[in-house]
Amino acid sequence: MQLYLSQSGVDQLIKDALKEVALKKPSDPITFMAEYLQSKAHLFQPRHTINSQENQISQTAQIKNGNSNESQHFNLDQMTVKPQKERKSQTLKEIPKQDLERPFIEQETITVTLKPLAGVIGQQVQIEHLQEIVEAQEPEDDDEDFDEFEQTAKPGAVIFQGKSQYETLASKNSYMTTNIATNLNGLSQNSSMSEKKDYSQLYMMIQNNKILTLKDIIEQFKDDFNHNPEQLYELASFNQTITQVRYDSYCNDERILLAVALEQYLSIRSQKQYQKVIEIYEIARGGEAIVYRLEHQDIDEVVIKTNKIQDQQTNHQALQDAFVDFMRETLQLKLLQNENYIAEVREEIIEYDQSRNMISRYCVIVERAQRSLHDLLQIWKNPEKSEKYLEAYTPEKLAYFFFQSLSIINYLHSKNFYYGDMKPQNLLIFRDQRVKVGDLGISFKLDSKIKSGQKAYQLKGLSKAFASQSTMQAFIAGKLLSKDQLFEADKFSLIRTFQYCIEDVKKLKINQQSKYSQLPQQMLEDLIQSESISSVHQKYQNYFREEDEFIQILFQQMKNEFKKEAIEVVSKISRYSEIFETKVFKIIRSISEKSRSQVNQSQNYLTVDQIITNSSDEQSDLVNNIQFRQQLLDILESQKNLKDHLGYPILQNMEIIASIGPYLQMDSSQLNGIIGGNDFFEITDIELAQNYFQEQNTQAFDQYIKWIEYSVTDKNFIENIMKQFGSIMQDQEAGAQFFIRLVVRISIIELENEYDESVSYQDNFARIYPALSELNMTELEAKVLGYIGKCYIIEQQPEIGLQYLKEFEISKKIKLEKFFSDDNVETAEIYINLLIEAGMYDEAQSEADAYLIRLRDLFGDTSKQTLLFYGLLAQSMLLSIKDKNNRAGEFKQAQVFLHKFKHTSREAYIKYLKILKLHDSKTFRQELDSLSHYLHGHPILGAQEFRVILKHTHMKQTNHFISRPVIDLFYSLEKEEMNELLFWICNQNELFNLILRFMKTFTTKVNEKDGKEYLTLVHQDIHKDIKSYNQKHNLQLLGEEFTRVKLIYDKNLFY
Repeated sequence: MQLYLSQSGVDQLIKDALKEVALKKPSDPITFMAEYLQSKAHLFQPRHTINSQENQISQTAQIKNGNSNESQHFNLDQMTVKPQKERKSQTLKEIPKQDLERPFIEQETITVTLKPLAGVIGQQVQIEHLQEIVEAQEPEDDDEDFDEFEQTAKPGAVIFQGKSQYETLASKNSYMTTNIATNLNGLSQNSSMSEKKDYSQLYMMIQNNKILTLKDIIEQFKDDFNHNPEQLYELASFNQTITQVRYDSYCNDERILLAVALEQYLSIRSQKQYQKVIEIYEIARGGEAIVYRLEHQDIDEVVIKTNKIQDQQTNHQALQDAFVDFMRETLQLKLLQNENYIAEVREEIIEYDQSRNMISRYCVIVERAQRSLHDLLQIWKNPEKSEKYLEAYTPEKLAYFFFQSLSIINYLHSKNFYYGDMKPQNLLIFRDQRVKVGDLGISFKLDSKIKSGQKAYQLKGLSKAFASQSTMQAFIAGKLLSKDQLFEADKFSLIRTFQYCIEDVKKLKINQQSKYSQLPQQMLEDLIQSESISSVHQKYQNYFREEDEFIQILFQQMKNEFKKEAIEVVSKISRYSEIFETKVFKIIRSISEKSRSQVNQSQNYLTVDQIITNSSDEQSDLVNNIQFRQQLLDILESQKNLKDHLGYPILQNMEIIASIGPYLQMDSSQLNGIIGGNDFFEITDIELAQNYFQEQNTQAFDQYIKWIEYSVTDKNFIENIMKQFGSIMQDQEAGAQFFIRLVVRISIIELENEYDESVSYQDNFARIYPALSELNMTELEAKVLGYIGKCYIIEQQPEIGLQYLKEFEISKKIKLEKFFSDDNVETAEIYINLLIEAGMYDEAQSEADAYLIRLRDLFGDTSKQTLLFYGLLAQSMLLSIKDKNNRAGEFKQAQVFLHKFKHTSREAYIKYLKILKLHDSKTFRQELDSLSHYLHGHPILGAQEFRVILKHTHMKQTNHFISRPVIDLFYSLEKEEMNELLFWICNQNELFNLILRFMKTFTTKVNEKDGKEYLTLVHQDIHKDIKSYNQKHNLQLLGEEFTRVKLIYDKNLFY
């Protein structure tokens, strides 16, 4: 019996329990011992139990080292498959085989720490009285030869989507101490945790006592900012909101910011957009931390971390230590900030008593990821979730995530920073498919003055499933490690992370065999055999730059899953990344940021001479490179809905055309008999051109037509293409789709740029539709249906439009998976607007709600598409609610949706105010008193002028003296400036109607007594909005009003 107790570790566990009973003298010692034994059972597990677990788990990650001919890997140099045995042996001398073959036990994926750490999201197991464990194990002094450390099972880490909660077995609101402590950078310290700390030596006020920071962190990062010391303090103060308070002004339990208290705290203390809370709910809980998901009336997705430890009346140190942990992690996130690797701190909110050097309350708001890599693995394995979220496993995506994980650790190591907790649960995947880390609770900065081989650092924690045996031994024994050993520990954790993922997806079936199916395994093997992470990172950085096909496949996968934001991010690993940055993204940013437009609508396209002049050797090489052109077009497709500040599509801007046009022209007349640019097109050899289409080799022409669709608004030019193209097509199937796409483009140009009330545009589109259906052009099919609906809105005949669209089963089509592209979301929007215009509010609400659920699953809460449908749902709900008192819950929910919708655009904000005025006059008046920042965006008509226009238009108590500065502004403009302003206004329907209504309020009447003419205001409450999407038509109407008011202005009646 004694032998069994000794071998199993139970004797030591009982001894510890008896010591605790003697120390704490509980009133019920039996119950106390039972609870203690249960909470510590995971630390003492018999060796034979571990072995039996290993035998039972056959599907665990293993690196096989036998001579099997079936075991192969992907050779990056030769692009062929060769036996793995040729490369098997070298690494296993450095990494013990048993480490690589250890099974993954779910309970061991949690983070184990010496003490609870406030900064660690997710579960923690806290090791108490570590010194006693160390003494009992009696480790050897030789740091390299640790005895084998037994694996132990601990509570599992489960990540939930939604409102689920979890808490570890060891999560208590008490503060446990050890005789071994570490400071942030892991340097060994001998201190008693019971000693009273002097926080005045730790906290530091900077920037005229406006910002609170930590001295030790600032000191550790100084070397990184030698070239710019001011930047260190700028980053430390980034997004911090601090309020000076008296520490004793709160009761002890008021320092725990649970959901209700947190909502009040944000409403009072936040200086960002987080004051107006919609909902807060808990998603995770650790040793000292609670993590909440915050839904608020702005649109960015965030989580909040705050403390859960109670303050003790006699000893405030436990709470202050928790706050210090929080601050340390937050400060590290700020000082390491990199948009590609590190989650961003959105706001750090602190209440601080400077006289006592004590934090009273604290929380930090951090950007929220879409999911973790661990979550994604679960979705890939679940067919229902995979379909719901449009998330399918591919080896290309997994390899891309692996590469980003390499990049993260490579970046942190370049900053002399040890991460320490690499695992799928800590790899955060954002909506643009960037992978970042946000948990730095057991991470620390290394001292640049200490040599890389010197053993000076003590681990703060680890996750057993992802740590080597030697690292676990060092952690348990409290031994010191060197920088080299720490970086090797990070590398091993990354190896185990790759193993975990590969094992998880091994049994998944994919629709077609990929050329890159073995790439994730190859990346794992290269990491195992490498000397450093940086060498593997460099190898795959070079590899992806050479693999155009890999980039193209990944682009297509992102498009298939409607992740258009990811295209720009993925493009950064392409060999053409520099071209994409300078020729596309940089120019788009420049156009978006310009205060004055450089677009001249009459000279929007380049001439042949300009294109030839702008050509270069580089362009000549790439213009016939099909893969480059396709990558470029995929990027342009992801940007096609962006508009400049005048409301024009950015891809129609002259700067973009000048930059990109030369790459996408048809410059292969010797090969296919066709040459073309943005404003010229010629078939140089009819026979060659006919053969070109007969051979179905039309990818270059398809790319050219797409570019024309994105950038050209000259109908005559497109008609010229169709005329010449028709002469060679001769009913060939290959050209039919090109032809019909050009027909659709002309019809759109006629409606939007050449509107004529006598023309039945809906009939034009209806004639095109059958051909689209026959050719199975599904996306264009839905787009044309949308334009049919748009025409009936303009004609103010929604009932006829609905009847027409329902014949084509639009309700079914717009809910199909393939219809969730931007164009088809717009079609769904038009359909629901038709229902609203027709007074079919309940049906509109049902359709909007169904579509919104799908959009949220696919794109989240903050995408433009989702926000748009929040507005449609809110509008239909409010219109269907006749009795607010009986349907108060629905009314409140509609208000929440409406608040989200207003963030979509300036157009949405104007519409939001209009809806609010009809249904919620109290909130409407409050909104007018604090008009938001959604009114910016034009160099002439700025936010102040918008405020005047909105108040004048919506509030009857206004007078012409308030509006006079805006009228003065209008008529002080030069002709060119006025034309630009009118073009901009008329390009946006809601804005157009607002300005039209504003101008219509000004009229005159003659005083019967003195016969004089006076200016008067006639508010346009009964003004019916003009549903026009045609700029030319709008310009005519608004021009007439400006001319009329100009006559009044010239008579000096405004003064």
